[in-house]
Amino acid sequence: NRACTLHGVHYLTIENNVAYETMGHTFFIEDAAETKNLIKNNLAVKTKRSWSLLNTDQTPASFWITHPDNQFIGNHAAGSDRYG
Repeated sequence: NRACTLHGVHYLTIENNVAYETMGHTFFIEDAAETKNLIKNNLAVKTKRSWSLLNTDQTPASFWITHPDNQFIGNHAAGSDRYG
């Protein structure tokens, strides 16, 4: 479940990762309090629904963005059950 969860962090770089057949949100910014992070050049492939995580994981996003003060550069999503 999940490839990367950002929780209570600032100024973190998540870069050059590949996530395949992940359940629930793949690259997940959890509380909307996390800021100034860089999520760069990551690939999420086949993000799948989960019925055992949060309710929003039933319609998962490969990149779950909850705060606009983070940078998303050069990321790609392919084959999500719902959202890229």
